[in-house]
Amino acid sequence: MRFRRYPVLLAAIAIVAAVTGSLAFAQTTGDITGTVSDSSGAALPGVTCTATSPSLQGSRSTVTNNSGGYRISTLPPGTYKVSCGLAGFATPERTAIVNLGSTATVNQSLQISQKEEIVVSGQAPVVDTSNTTTGSNYSAKVMEKLPLGRNYANVVKMQPGVNEDTGDQQGRGLALSIYGSTSAENVFVIDGVNTNSVVRGVQGKVINNEFIQEVEVKTGGYQAEYGRSTGGIINVITKSGGNEFHGDVFGNLSPTSFRTDQRHETGDKFNTTFADVKELDYGADLGGFIVKDRLWFFTAYDRVDNQRDRVPKDSPSVLNQHFEEKDNYNLFSGKLTWNIVQGSTLVGTYFRDPEVRAGAVFTPTGTDPNGFAGRQDIGSEDWAGRFNQLFGSFGVLTLQYSRHNDQFRCKPLDPTRAGIQDRTVASDYPNHPIFVGFGAVPG
Repeated sequence: MRFRRYPVLLAAIAIVAAVTGSLAFAQTTGDITGTVSDSSGAALPGVTCTATSPSLQGSRSTVTNNSGGYRISTLPPGTYKVSCGLAGFATPERTAIVNLGSTATVNQSLQISQKEEIVVSGQAPVVDTSNTTTGSNYSAKVMEKLPLGRNYANVVKMQPGVNEDTGDQQGRGLALSIYGSTSAENVFVIDGVNTNSVVRGVQGKVINNEFIQEVEVKTGGYQAEYGRSTGGIINVITKSGGNEFHGDVFGNLSPTSFRTDQRHETGDKFNTTFADVKELDYGADLGGFIVKDRLWFFTAYDRVDNQRDRVPKDSPSVLNQHFEEKDNYNLFSGKLTWNIVQGSTLVGTYFRDPEVRAGAVFTPTGTDPNGFAGRQDIGSEDWAGRFNQLFGSFGVLTLQYSRHNDQFRCKPLDPTRAGIQDRTVASDYPNHPIFVGFGAVPG
């Protein structure tokens, strides 16, 4: 009798997992919900509601409950057509936009039809009545029209309560303070992977707008699943393939003549200007299908070459001398979406952004190259696998495994001469005044 309880217990655990699965950290989908009624306003149970979209493999259907309500869960962000049909009634069709991590409400009213079917099309406004989160969603089309530069995180600045602080950026990301929290208290998530810098906890991943399908910015009131932050949540989903092939070839050039004079004072120990700046990035992306409605792919590559000529202004030993800096990125993104069976989806994602900096990696204070020149290897490699299993309109089970590998290596120009000194250890820095007074012997 005692052993018979275990199957019941396991079943209960499975039910709880199915119901709460959609609350997994960093949602990568959205939902459609609504009610269906007749012309008098009475609820209609048993109505079949179907959602279709270029962003969805096949279609997704559900049946209204006794109160006429329905929910279609775990839909990739995109534009959907929602139709609800019942024998003896016309089948209306409405258009809804599903945003990342949001719920679109689409209510339908069915009219009695005895002779012919009437299709009524309309677009439902994106109103999420079940969410108290403050923030906004930005699709790829919207971001194309915004002056974001080459960093997707600039879109966060459009939110109220967002300012920049003096946090460490590693020369890559943005130091953003959201409603008083520091830049190290935000969470940057891409395809369900926490991409915060392992070194500083700030924005650690650089991907360009061509890789992105949608960005969700949460600045407050977000759910308990986002328990790793006291600031904001920047949730990003990359592009997927489709039943049609689509691609782009892109390039961006920013020479010195296109830029205003840059004079760096804040955060720069030695005030410098850049006499010559050349920024070039170029690449391509391609998405499509391997098997229609079954297996989609998307891949993108972006090469970035930056060259700067730094001229210190306040350091007498190197006044008005020129020091060259070079940055090289190789950005890559890839995704496979497999519709195993109806209601079962497996998504594999891989993206990386290795960067190599060479030249004056530190602000020059003298003419000896060993004091400022070197090489820095920065960037990360991320991959994730995510499985979604629907249980009708009852719930969804989400399983994900992901890995984030980060690096921040600094190599001297001459490995035989340069090294790292720890100023908290007397033996490493014996001449420091603090340690001389505590018995350290100068050497």
